[in-house]
Amino acid sequence: MRDITKAQRKPPPNGRVKLRKAALTGKGNSKNKTSDAKTLDASAPEGHSGEPGDDESATGNIASHISVSTINGSTPGTPDRCLTEVQKPTPLVDFKLDQHPLDVLYQSLAGTNRFPAYSLAYAVTQNVKVNHAPGRSFLFPFAFKEAPLYHRILTGQQVAEIVRSSPEKSIMIAITQFTEVLRCIRKRLSHPDLDMALSDDTIMAVIDSICYSFALEDLTQARCHLEGLYMMTHSRGGYSSFSKKPDIQQMMFWIDVTAAIIFERIPRFPLPATLLPTPPRTGTSAIWDLLILVKETECQSDVEQNELFDALKEVSSIAKTIESELFTRGDAAWHDAVFLSCLVHPVAHRLLSTLEQDCEKQHLPISTSIRFGIALFIIILKQQSRACPAPSTPYVAKAVAALYWDIPNIPSHMSSSLFTLQLWLLLLCTIAYPDTTLLPEIQMMIARIQKQSNLNSWDEVAATARLMPWISKFESCKGFGDYLLDDLD
Repeated sequence: MRDITKAQRKPPPNGRVKLRKAALTGKGNSKNKTSDAKTLDASAPEGHSGEPGDDESATGNIASHISVSTINGSTPGTPDRCLTEVQKPTPLVDFKLDQHPLDVLYQSLAGTNRFPAYSLAYAVTQNVKVNHAPGRSFLFPFAFKEAPLYHRILTGQQVAEIVRSSPEKSIMIAITQFTEVLRCIRKRLSHPDLDMALSDDTIMAVIDSICYSFALEDLTQARCHLEGLYMMTHSRGGYSSFSKKPDIQQMMFWIDVTAAIIFERIPRFPLPATLLPTPPRTGTSAIWDLLILVKETECQSDVEQNELFDALKEVSSIAKTIESELFTRGDAAWHDAVFLSCLVHPVAHRLLSTLEQDCEKQHLPISTSIRFGIALFIIILKQQSRACPAPSTPYVAKAVAALYWDIPNIPSHMSSSLFTLQLWLLLLCTIAYPDTTLLPEIQMMIARIQKQSNLNSWDEVAATARLMPWISKFESCKGFGDYLLDDLD
């Protein structure tokens, strides 16, 4: 296919910005650097998350894959980035620094990546916000599917040096390029042909905007773009209109569930069962004991109880699957955002879909503790793959508050089940957000439960929590035991 963008590109006024092709060998050519040129090195260190493979069937982005001569009578040669055809991945380039390196990087992203605004924001936020809380950075795992090499560049040392040398300028460039994506979206939505206005490319650009907002932790703006995505999907005929585009459907589902977790609301899109089948549900003796306890002490319908415990058993199965993958793949599985999300997003969807009959509103302390435990389990896994764009503080605060609710008198032989649940929930709180101001309170609660249940050491406390859904990697997370050991010994 003829590269229309390059064929018609006008040279810069000063004639100094030069692009020189370099071989994609996996190593940067450091010997060819000059005093006024800089090369983005393909051998830069990767981020710790897994990189998906290439997928040639996916559509391009709004800034690079919209057909020429379809809007406003444009013809080939029109220098409108909203209209140019998709380019094949271009090699790494050397460039003069008359133009800011991030501007040049964005131009390359816009030609080869479906999420240019997010990708640039991802590179910037990796290096500007160095003191954010654990799990706050955001990696959209589908962003680099067509050009995985860009993930290595964006997380490399040279981009880091560029961003850190001028952080405010870098943020402004990311914002400026984001406005270009918004301009393209507005232009496409104004098209009189509804099929053109609501095309796959427009949808992908809106997803790019949502991920950009997540990367910058602008949740208000993200919510606005999410509403736009839902309206556009409804106007297209609903979520099923993407049935022949499973890659886009899976991205939309991923975004929807992530947003539902952040905003604590019901997911808008249905669960795509054909893409994400329900995993087996296996219970443990501790889970069965809890089910008996709930049936005897809380007034819930059998349907509500079954939904909650199906989710708990599903999480237990997920924990076993992850343990198996950790044994086979090592830490790569622990940071694989696609693998982890495919496991936890379906159960998150089912759990959040029952918010209308929320046991918290019915003041059911045991069921509420189970619900928050499942939610924190999911959040921790998303944090490990950097796929959680917001802090877990609200969930931690509500989980701790639920433990203060009055619990009806229960038979003495069933008290151990309650203590197991409470310890599990409290330890998940310390892992999900270990720097919380609630930590002293959590310490006191664990010490109290330890005394009531005659646990004589921290090892016994941890062993009790392992009776519930648990992953051995939890014990190496910041917060597990570090702040509690002195108080419990």
